[in-house]
Amino acid sequence: TSTTPPDISSADLSRESLVACGWHELCEHLAGYASTALGQEACRTLPLPSEGPWASEALLDETSAAVAMESHHGVSLDFGGILSAEVRRALYKSEKYASLGGDELAAMMSFIAAVKRLTKSVEGVKVNGAPPPELEPLRLLTSTTIAHGEVADAIRACVDDQGGFKDGASPELRRARSQKSAAESKLRRALQSFGGSTVSHQGRMVLAVDKAPPGALVVGVAAGGALVLVEPPSVVLLNGTLAQANAAEETAIDAVRRRLTYEVAAVCVDLLAALDVVTRLDVVAAKARQAAALNAIRPTFVLPPGGFNAYGGGFSGSVDEDEANEAKAAAAAAERSAMFPTLRPGDGVGVNGAMVADDDGDDDD
Repeated sequence: TSTTPPDISSADLSRESLVACGWHELCEHLAGYASTALGQEACRTLPLPSEGPWASEALLDETSAAVAMESHHGVSLDFGGILSAEVRRALYKSEKYASLGGDELAAMMSFIAAVKRLTKSVEGVKVNGAPPPELEPLRLLTSTTIAHGEVADAIRACVDDQGGFKDGASPELRRARSQKSAAESKLRRALQSFGGSTVSHQGRMVLAVDKAPPGALVVGVAAGGALVLVEPPSVVLLNGTLAQANAAEETAIDAVRRRLTYEVAAVCVDLLAALDVVTRLDVVAAKARQAAALNAIRPTFVLPPGGFNAYGGGFSGSVDEDEANEAKAAAAAAERSAMFPTLRPGDGVGVNGAMVADDDGDDDD
């Protein structure tokens, strides 16, 4: 009795094949070798190349280049300090001219420095004074990046590595902080004469005491009600001066944030493209490190049934459309037959052409 191969679409066949070979588990394993959040995300959702064997060969060339760079030339692709998810969010915000915070500006500054470092690492590898040809795929990736170091310099002049704004970010900020410091010093000296602990409450400096003295203004409690926060009448005006200085500081910081945001927005397109390149480099480096960990070797492609048209695209020659469709149909049928073979009595041929003995219908003694 013959068994007809089930009618399965090419998409279903591809999906079932990926599940059978553990593609998603392999992608999850690959993500463990990526260094950035966006690189890990790209590894987990890694698509199959759909343009034919040429696209696969190009991807393999990139992986081989990363292997050669780290194993043969001793130069690692360093992605340290790149907060890729924060950088992407900051770039999307800058596109809409929404002011960036200090932490986002600091992440942008580190990212630009990392782009320059990665580009220098790839393009700086030389053999006898010349760039090695095996690294050409990586050089093609980094050759399109524009880091805009001047933007990083502008941020660095105003923002520290922790995202705080420096006094020299603007004359207005320096003046506001000077006034704030003077007001705080006067308040501490004035409050020391009353005893108790000096604390900050809602932007005002007050005293934390066990019991409020007569005439003091109670502004709150602390330590679960065990302490009373009071503001002596003599420091009310000084606290008003401090509040004005705090407001002036915030206004000055907002102006600096807007100025730096406009500088980032002006080069946002280039920085988004650079982020894409860094993410792709991270995926390539992850593939190389996974290959080294698994002692993997580069595969070799062979011509499938139906010729290169069986790859579903990517053939640039002039081929009649009907012939191409027939070739694809023949290739699909061959794939189905290979996956779901038909065994007939007396056939003498099994799966993948392996010979089997004919059954004469008699049981062996």
